[in-house]
Amino acid sequence: CSKLTSIDIPNKVTKLNDNTFAYCTSLKNVSIGSGCTSISATAFVNTSSIDRITVSEDNKNFTVVDGVLYNKDMTTLVLYPKNCSGEFAVPDTVTTIADYAFYESPNITKITIGKNVKTIGNYAFYNCPALFKVDFGNAVKTIGSYSFAVNDSIESIEFPDSLESIGDGAFFCNRKLTNIVFTGENLTSIGSNAFQDCDSLTELNLKGNGETVIDYGAFCGNDALKKISLAGIKTIGDGAFEYCGDLNSVNFGEGLLSIGSCAFLNCPNIETVSLPESLTTINNGAFKECSKLTSIDIPNKVTKLND
Repeated sequence: CSKLTSIDIPNKVTKLNDNTFAYCTSLKNVSIGSGCTSISATAFVNTSSIDRITVSEDNKNFTVVDGVLYNKDMTTLVLYPKNCSGEFAVPDTVTTIADYAFYESPNITKITIGKNVKTIGNYAFYNCPALFKVDFGNAVKTIGSYSFAVNDSIESIEFPDSLESIGDGAFFCNRKLTNIVFTGENLTSIGSNAFQDCDSLTELNLKGNGETVIDYGAFCGNDALKKISLAGIKTIGDGAFEYCGDLNSVNFGEGLLSIGSCAFLNCPNIETVSLPESLTTINNGAFKECSKLTSIDIPNKVTKLND
């Protein structure tokens, strides 16, 4: 309903289900009645004109503070009014930023994550084109799938020591991202395509906890990536660094057990590879089409060289 500008949710309505007001692109004012107990994460997806949300004072499940929708005890940030501009600091009461909470907010420029936020939901900050700065605080453990994908203004990210997992596609297609800083040793997983097509990323220094898995295509297609230094990584997944055209230096670090299929496929500028003695498995096509590779030492624990 592209011309809908205002909606008052009656008191007897208890649920707002998936896509209830999706793509209501002119919607500016939302008023939620006293009886609403559940709001789907996608109820207001692609409603980038919302600048005012109100909730009945008698509602026992939700509240609004400074225009932002939270659950009643303000531990979950449910929905940010998408048309608001400038900086926003997540209150310290919040532990979870819900799925789609800031989805396609066109004017937000900086986000400061509260000191108690542990979870950032899926698609939480997807396609926020003006967002250039994110302060993650020091409590975040989980960054959801596609949570910061398709953001064209973020240039540098410093992850907190607390971080344990980065979801699939979390920073997919952040084309201006030049610098990633991992300071902690709690990271256990980087999801599929998490940093795919980050065209400006030139160097990666990544320290895991000894059990860390880099999943399928996590850094694939990063044409400017030249240097990789890894430590505490257990598994490099299939296609993790494929099609990184400028990549010429890789330090794997001890503890690595497995390199997945096509992990470094078509990385034509790699000249030498020094594999750690801990390595046991090199899968199909791991270094296929590395046309400048002149030297490789296969560690003693590797029993098979596959197709």
